[in-house]
Amino acid sequence: LPETMPRFDRIVVDDLEQERNMTKPMVDPALVVGDLRGLVCGDFAGRQDAGETTAFVFRGLAVGDLAVAGVVYMRAQAAGVVGT
Repeated sequence: LPETMPRFDRIVVDDLEQERNMTKPMVDPALVVGDLRGLVCGDFAGRQDAGETTAFVFRGLAVGDLAVAGVVYMRAQAAGVVGT
């Protein structure tokens, strides 16, 4: 629900470009810190402490996004771009 989004410390979307171009965004763009790709690639930090609340907002099937994220992460590890 859009009215609950300001309660979160961080909001991540599945695709930032897609969300920005939507005629009816699910989340106020000012509240979004980045997208799944940026999180996996280290463009911005994830949760800063255990008390921080994060929402992952997706328009598509989350299972598909998570599967792709897993492959991207494994390839990045194999390439030495990210640690374990």
